[in-house]
Amino acid sequence: MRFTICPINETWTASAFELATRVFVRHSNLHKAVGADLSSYRAYVAAGFYRSVVDGLSLVAIDRRKNTVMGVLIVRDFITPVASQLDDPQYAPIAAITSHLESIYRRQREISAGEVALVDMAAVHPDYAGQGVYRALRIALVTYGFARGYRYIAGELSSAVTQRLVLDHLHHRNCAELVLADFIYEGKRPFATIKTPPKIILAEGPTTPPSA
Repeated sequence: MRFTICPINETWTASAFELATRVFVRHSNLHKAVGADLSSYRAYVAAGFYRSVVDGLSLVAIDRRKNTVMGVLIVRDFITPVASQLDDPQYAPIAAITSHLESIYRRQREISAGEVALVDMAAVHPDYAGQGVYRALRIALVTYGFARGYRYIAGELSSAVTQRLVLDHLHHRNCAELVLADFIYEGKRPFATIKTPPKIILAEGPTTPPSA
């Protein structure tokens, strides 16, 4: 393996933020549907991003030869309140989807602090797509979460690639789903044009010890 996975520290925070936000704006179907632009999106997510990184659960994959960020997982405790964000109606439909899926998940179990680690953002630099970076990050989080005392890893899956990997290969459980074309926000269907994948899914899997 030519890359190293480690917790995000001060050295990598700015690069991780730049990568994650750029990938979401340019490649996420949800963000393209609401017309996301880099400046407003960075302002919108900055507080939550940096709060999550400080919590110490987030991971980064580093290209050892170039010493650059290949991919990131931004992770927080599921019940940790999200840091205050800008009141930007442009991104409210995306926040509403997250709230809907998480409310379904909460009805399935009582969640205590330190029990469920939630993947808020996952991004891989386009130059490293298809090289197993996302898979390695998710597998690393399973053991890293265990070491931190977490029992489960949860997160939204909004692309066909992440759904196949997490559900079919890592065998996480589909806990909640929403058909994007049917989602109504303030009388409109903001994601009606998204066909692939047709659903967004919140999945959960157990953490495991390193030797498992």
